[in-house]
Amino acid sequence: MKEVPASLFRKRINIVDGFRGLAILLVIGYHYTTFFTFGWIGVDLFFVLSGFLITGKLLESAGHRNYFSSFYLKRLLRIGPLYFFVLFVSFILVPFVWPATVSSSFAALLKAQGYYWTFTVNFYDAAHGWPTNITFVPLWSLACEMQFYLIWPFIVLILCRLRKESQLLILAGFILGAFLFREYGNRLGYSIFLYRYVLLPSRLDAFACGAVIVVCLKNNWLTSILKKGWIISIVSLLMALGSMLYFRRLWLFGMAPVNEWGYTLNALFWTGFFSGVWLGGPIPVRLLSMKLLTAAGKYSYAMYIFHVPVKIILTKLTAGWFIPQYLVISISLAVTIGCSVISYHLLEKRFLYFKDNMVKQFLPG
Repeated sequence: MKEVPASLFRKRINIVDGFRGLAILLVIGYHYTTFFTFGWIGVDLFFVLSGFLITGKLLESAGHRNYFSSFYLKRLLRIGPLYFFVLFVSFILVPFVWPATVSSSFAALLKAQGYYWTFTVNFYDAAHGWPTNITFVPLWSLACEMQFYLIWPFIVLILCRLRKESQLLILAGFILGAFLFREYGNRLGYSIFLYRYVLLPSRLDAFACGAVIVVCLKNNWLTSILKKGWIISIVSLLMALGSMLYFRRLWLFGMAPVNEWGYTLNALFWTGFFSGVWLGGPIPVRLLSMKLLTAAGKYSYAMYIFHVPVKIILTKLTAGWFIPQYLVISISLAVTIGCSVISYHLLEKRFLYFKDNMVKQFLPG
């Protein structure tokens, strides 16, 4: 049976980059086209990957003296530099230098910018709905990620003290709890069903599913099931298709029953897909290690932040020019990729170097 080396989560893994690439392509397809209506499930894949990677890293470092400080600082160094740079340019620099470019809808974002700076914009969206100006709509998921980073080190410490059966029970509890929160969260005062999509308690099932993979691999337990993860994916997909036929609805994130138990089906689909590739034969590994996917995965964070603002800006600049929509989309994609590559090498890479070298200082050996 395939074993997981102790240093696995300290190295860049082509398969994980391939899945990141797949996730960002799905999300961009959703935001750039009108026919890619299921592309939003790429966000669920990002969450499953985070649950897998973050849980693995925390399990490796549990017991170290700088367990909390090292983890939080490294996560902030990964997410913060580009994120805060974009906010600074958008919310401070542009309104100061070019105040005439600030529309009424963007002015509303400026009034709510405190939620963006503090990674709490998902709470604002849950209470008020999507903003009229959708430039930074995708940032809700980064807020969700940062909130997950905040609580998960404590959860992992608890898991470390339990038997493997109890660990899985705890994680299963998070999966069930996410479903219950989506069902009954309105009793907490949320009148807009968007809370089911953007709040961390509603999405913990995806993070927990990723953590289940790590726990099983670390304990060399249930790996025979994970190796046949394709079955889990196929069953989840068939249930989703059956639901679409029965309710005569597309698989859209804002519609019931998708926003009730559909997110869990998404999480199970990606869990089975990921574990099937991870423990499968060379063919799926090669497919997910294709250069196109791994390159997209490498730059996926910047692409996620840039792709919507770039499309909005280019759409406004080309308004009235009678340019075909497919050409606007193609140019937007090219500009997004270009900005992401530049951002990675001029900004992100420098902080990643610092972050990666901290491992030697905080996690010796």
